[in-house]
Amino acid sequence: QTYDAGLEYGFFDNKLSGEIDYFRKRTNKVLVPLLLPAHFGNGPFNRVIFNAADVENKGWELFVNWNDNFKKFNYSIGFLASKINNEVLDIGAADEFLSDGSLGNGQLVTRTEQGIAVGSFYGYNVIGVFQNTAELDEFASIAGQKPGDLRYEDFNNDGEITAEDRQMLGSNIPDILLGLNFKLGYKNFELNVDLQAQLGNEIYNGKKAVRPELYNFESNIVDRWTGEGSTNENPKVTTGGLNYLPSSYFIEDGSFLRVRSVSLNYTPSNDFLSRIKFNGANFFLRATNLYTFTKFTGYSPEIASQNVLSSGIDLGTYPIARTFSIGFNLTL
Repeated sequence: QTYDAGLEYGFFDNKLSGEIDYFRKRTNKVLVPLLLPAHFGNGPFNRVIFNAADVENKGWELFVNWNDNFKKFNYSIGFLASKINNEVLDIGAADEFLSDGSLGNGQLVTRTEQGIAVGSFYGYNVIGVFQNTAELDEFASIAGQKPGDLRYEDFNNDGEITAEDRQMLGSNIPDILLGLNFKLGYKNFELNVDLQAQLGNEIYNGKKAVRPELYNFESNIVDRWTGEGSTNENPKVTTGGLNYLPSSYFIEDGSFLRVRSVSLNYTPSNDFLSRIKFNGANFFLRATNLYTFTKFTGYSPEIASQNVLSSGIDLGTYPIARTFSIGFNLTL
């Protein structure tokens, strides 16, 4: 079921143009991979695809473009904004929720249930680091925790940390997507700049949560807990145990602004082309994925996934390459 309403506009001899669009789409019986009980004999974390969920996506898109000339210059600026709200209406399974987001070590870090976004992150909320034994005695903890370990929130206020204290920790779905295109022309030259951004999404840094080898840590280990008062953000160095439970410690801001492409083109005049017996020619310099502004500590804030229930989990996503090219096109 899809509902869509849009408005196209143009003003000032179409110097200002664009489109506003509102959409609402309900998809029934979405294909999702579900875990089967162990007695089915499929092995741990093996999934079977079922038509199991009803999901609603609604939001809006806005496109604005301005074209104009100034003396010998011509230019255009295009702006695109898109917002989407995702909500699970029915998971279509016997259980009240679907757990997924496997890190490959037996841990699942997403939960999908009615009323929230698909594949929301789920785990313990970290509120600091235990500094000494007095804090261990004062605040709720897990048996075996010591000074330097992460301190988890007692979500249900029962005085102890159990599985019941896990909570929703955010979503990989951005609050808003943005795009900006700028074009500037002067005589036979043309400069194009494309920017891309997304804001408000979270990423689960799975490669920080799974230790590939004993001595391979990320750079935040430099600011680790080394004694009382040293830090209240990063725990002491361990290679496993209670500090690696699914938690907000591994969740990072996935917002970014990327300079997607910058290109400079030169097109010779028709008189010049006629003299060299060509119908067309174009020379260009181009940079792609020039730079990404982000707080995310992984290789790339754009995380691809083939499983909608496990989106936004970085297990070592290969970085997007920065490329520079120079070339020309000739038409005989």
